[in-house]
Amino acid sequence: MLISPQRSSDQDSHDLGYSLIELLIVLLIMGILATAVLPSLQSHIRSARRNEAISHLLQLKIQQERFRLNHHSYASTQQLVLPHNPYYAFSVTGETASTFTLIATPLGTQRADSRCQTLSINQSMQQQPTECFVH
Repeated sequence: MLISPQRSSDQDSHDLGYSLIELLIVLLIMGILATAVLPSLQSHIRSARRNEAISHLLQLKIQQERFRLNHHSYASTQQLVLPHNPYYAFSVTGETASTFTLIATPLGTQRADSRCQTLSINQSMQQQPTECFVH
C-alpha cells in the first residue's frame, strides 16, 4: 500500500490564496495601465461627441434650407427644431433672407475639447474651425 506524505497545517494555509504583496502588485499594474489608457479613451469620446454635433449641424442646415423654401428667409433659433444634446447647445445667428450661421457650443465635459471649441456652419457650408470637420 502506497502512503503519501502528510502536509502540516502550516503549509496548507500558505497555499490557499494570494499574498498581500501579490495583490498589491496586481493593483499597481492595473493602475499604471488605467492611467496610460484613460486619456486616449477620453479623447476618442470627445471626438465622437464632436462628430455627433457636426451631424446635428448638418441636419439643421437642411432644416434651414427647407424653411427658406417656404418662407423666403432663413429661420431663427426659435423657429427651428433644435436637437437635444447634453454636450452641445445649438443656436442660429445672423439669419436674414440670404444668410445664417449655425453654432454648436460645447457644454459640460465637452468643454475640455480644446482643439474644437465652438463649431459653426453657414449657408455656404463654410465650416469653422475647418480642422474639426475633416475626417
